[in-house]
Amino acid sequence: MSRGSISLLTIMAYLDGGTFDLDRLFESLEAYHIPNPPKKKNGSIDIEKVKIPKNAIISIQYGHYIKGLESKKTKPTGEYEIVVRKKNGKTKTYVDEYSNIDEYSNVEKIKRPGSKKTFPHQITLIYSFKPGVNINMFIFSKSIKIAGFKSQGPCEKMVRNLWKHHIVDADCVVMENGKELSFIFESAMTNTKFETPYKYKLARVNTILNRLKELQGEDSPIIMSTYETTGDTGVTLKLKADKPRDYKHNVWTWDGTDFVGSTCKTIPTQRKTDDQKCTTVTLYDNKYLMSFRYDTLVEETAKFFDSILKKYAHKINVTMDSHIEKFVPVFV
Repeated sequence: MSRGSISLLTIMAYLDGGTFDLDRLFESLEAYHIPNPPKKKNGSIDIEKVKIPKNAIISIQYGHYIKGLESKKTKPTGEYEIVVRKKNGKTKTYVDEYSNIDEYSNVEKIKRPGSKKTFPHQITLIYSFKPGVNINMFIFSKSIKIAGFKSQGPCEKMVRNLWKHHIVDADCVVMENGKELSFIFESAMTNTKFETPYKYKLARVNTILNRLKELQGEDSPIIMSTYETTGDTGVTLKLKADKPRDYKHNVWTWDGTDFVGSTCKTIPTQRKTDDQKCTTVTLYDNKYLMSFRYDTLVEETAKFFDSILKKYAHKINVTMDSHIEKFVPVFV
C-alpha cells in the first residue's frame, strides 16, 4: 500500500431556509486596517505573512469592488471609487483617477481596478482563522465555500465565527417563509497525495489503463486515461465516482441565538451532491495525486489504484526506493 495523506479540503456550507443579500453583506463587512503589510519581491502583498487578530478580515472583494488589501498586484488603471463615511452613517461617493488616490488617504477607499479578474456573484474574503493563518472564503447567495484545511472541523468553526462576528447583526439574510435556518456541510473536494515505493514507466501505465477500459466495457470504472508529456509529465486517470448511498452531511440548525451542530444526516436530494462526479488520479514518477468529490471514496479508490499498480508491476516498475516504508494511508 502506498503512503498517503489528505493535503487539502474544500468544504461547502449550504444555507437552507434563507438567502444572503450580497449587496447588503458587502456594505456591512469591514476590513482590518493594515498600514504596512509585508510584500513579496514583485511588490504584491504577501498574504501568508500577514498577522492580524482572530476573526478579522484582510481583504473583501465583490465584483470590481475591494475593501482592505489586494491579494494580487494589479496594474493601476481605470477609475476608483472613493467612499467617505459620515458620522450619521451616510456615505458620499467620488470617482477619480488613480493618480489622485492619495488625496483621499484619510477616508475609506473602495477600489475598482479595471485589470483584475472579477466574480460578480460572490464575495471573496481572506479571513484570519487565527494570527498568521489566513484562509480564503467565498460567499454566494446560498452557500459558503472554504478551502485550505485538512479536516472539516475548522471549516465549521470558521462559518460559526463569520456568522457571529460579521453576519448576524448585518441584516443581510432574506428568510424563506415557513423555514428554519440551517447550514448543511459537505466536502466539495478532497485532495490527497500518495508516495509509492516504485518509479513507473508512465507511457506503459497509460496503455494498460486504456486497455483495461476497453476490455471492461461499460462496466469499467475508468472514464479515460491520458499521458501528458508537456509541462509536468504524468498520467491523468478519471474514474467514476457515484455518490455513496450512505453519504451523510453534518447539519446545523438555528435555535434563535446561534447555530447548533446536529448529528450527521443522510440527505439524498441535497443540491449538487446527486450529480455524477469523477475522481481524478494523476500519476508521476514515484507518486500520485487524487482529487475526490466524496471524501468517503478515498480509501476505496487508493486501494483500487494500488491494486492495478501491483498487478502490472512487472511491466511498469523501474526501480524500488527501499527507504519508503509500506503502511496504511491516513484518511479523513
